[in-house]
Amino acid sequence: MNDIKKISNATNLKYLAVALMFLDQIYQMFGSMGAPIWLTMLGRLTFPIFLFLAADSFH
Repeated sequence: MNDIKKISNATNLKYLAVALMFLDQIYQMFGSMGAPIWLTMLGRLTFPIFLFLAADSFH
């Protein structure tokens, strides 16, 4: 359990959200050329992650 806490800290969640946001932007740029829709589906997880981090920082 302690190893999971070391891995899932706020900084790593921010890096994950940035990577997912990048996937969403890839879809926005190349969607008309046939980019898969799952890129934007994964990218939409960015907003809830950042909302969680904002609420956690206020707590």
